[in-house]
Amino acid sequence: MGIVERSEDRPQEWLLSLEQNRELYRELLEECQGLAAAAHAVATARCRSRDISTAIPNVSEVGAAAREIAKRTSMDQPLPRPIHLADECEAAGLPVIGARMAA
Repeated sequence: MGIVERSEDRPQEWLLSLEQNRELYRELLEECQGLAAAAHAVATARCRSRDISTAIPNVSEVGAAAREIAKRTSMDQPLPRPIHLADECEAAGLPVIGARMAA
């Protein structure tokens, strides 16, 4: 079972495991093959773990997740703007509230 699949059953536990083992952030990036999809996975888990949960993150949530991943993995490259991450997610079939819809 992959890292992202584990996030679906118990998102709070999955997020806690990321916090406790930062190497999982690198594994997540690898499994997702990029920052946008990895940020989507983290943002979705956060959305699903709230009292009033949703299954689809918004642009800001994806951006915040990307910043967290970058910090935890010591990325030294500039991050794309949240709207660009959201557009990349949408292009990969990962819905994001507030993303620009491709024509």
